[in-house]
Amino acid sequence: MQCDMCGKTVESLKKVQIEGVLMNVCFDCSRFGSSVKSIPKSFNRSTYVKRAYVNPDDNIVVKSNAGVLIKQKRESLGIKQEDLAKMLSEKASTIHKIESSGAHIDLTLARKIQRILKINLLSEDKKSDDVVTSSNSDGLTLGDIIKQKMRK
Repeated sequence: MQCDMCGKTVESLKKVQIEGVLMNVCFDCSRFGSSVKSIPKSFNRSTYVKRAYVNPDDNIVVKSNAGVLIKQKRESLGIKQEDLAKMLSEKASTIHKIESSGAHIDLTLARKIQRILKINLLSEDKKSDDVVTSSNSDGLTLGDIIKQKMRK
């Protein structure tokens, strides 16, 4: 193999970044740049990145007192708002708004906070299960009332 910089033939080359250019150079020339770790050929981004999928049909909502719960847990762990923001890859102002004014938290952020602080911020929304209506009629049928009674 031949060094990209000096042209010397050597057995092994080192991948180095020299003035913004990636080069395969010999050991002697590698001192002119910074070493670059190569990504393994078997690297599959999907195995390293967790994707959050939120099903809109699920009746999951963020608890109304989530801001208070977050603040209590964060303070009990001795974590500053700025540090929590860095852990979540969010702005510190976002954490401040959530804790102080109870700003709206989307499900994705709530799940990230749950995972890091190990607290439960989500609950099922029971409102949609209160009234069961049939899809083929305008009102409740006898069958709908029986189903509703059996659930309770």
